[in-house]
Amino acid sequence: MIVAINRQIDGGVNGGANGGVNEGVNEGVNEGVRKEIIELVEILMINEGLKVHDLVAKKGKSRATIERYLKLAKELSIIEFRGAPKTGGYYITQSMRNRIKDPGE
Repeated sequence: MIVAINRQIDGGVNGGANGGVNEGVNEGVNEGVRKEIIELVEILMINEGLKVHDLVAKKGKSRATIERYLKLAKELSIIEFRGAPKTGGYYITQSMRNRIKDPGE
């Protein structure tokens, strides 16, 4: 089951990232960054609404690095921030959820 979920997430994030790159949103998406975004999506699938400091603790990366990944994921419509700046958190967008459920779209 975990392997199937990982494939769906990988397909959904890869599709979103590639689509974004092809549209010129961000030409700097490489394999390493794509893997990091996939890991963030996996974390947010289980723990929606996390804040930057939560993701820093879970990933063991610097705040600046996590913020850079979050910014790219937001630009690619993979995640979104909901709520007030002090109390809100990050969530997977509905369009990305749809891609994860049906990566063939």
